[in-house]
Amino acid sequence: HAQFQSPHVASIIQTIIAVVVIGFFAVMGLDPVLQLFTWLTNIGTLGILGMMAATSFSVIKYFGGGKSQGESALSTQIMPLISGVILAALFVYIFANFSGIAGTTGFLSIALPALVPIFGIIGYILANHFDPSREGIQTIQSYIQMLIHHIRNQYQQ
Repeated sequence: HAQFQSPHVASIIQTIIAVVVIGFFAVMGLDPVLQLFTWLTNIGTLGILGMMAATSFSVIKYFGGGKSQGESALSTQIMPLISGVILAALFVYIFANFSGIAGTTGFLSIALPALVPIFGIIGYILANHFDPSREGIQTIQSYIQMLIHHIRNQYQQ
């Protein structure tokens, strides 16, 4: 919002998406609290575990490149490896047993947890493809700004 500097357009879009999703659940006779909340909470947990495992392995890679400033091998190699392996094992366990943990069956028991690695891979590809020092990132930013400007114009009319 121009006066309050708040993300009012994003708030409206998020509200519309929430109404549509919860409305879909209501029309389908599903319980938004018992099913939607449980599914999204478990997807979020899976995503956090994946990011924590990746971060643990990133610590090993970062400090393995000779960037250590006197930190011990225990804190830069051994403990990150142990935590990374444990977190990765939990990720695999939850992914494999998602149907029992989240109460889903059939297609959803595969599709919902698959969202985490799919978007992780997309994020990895985008992060490696668009270098902030190159023009690609400005192109994305320009596109997003154009989209926001278009949405604002539509909202103000």
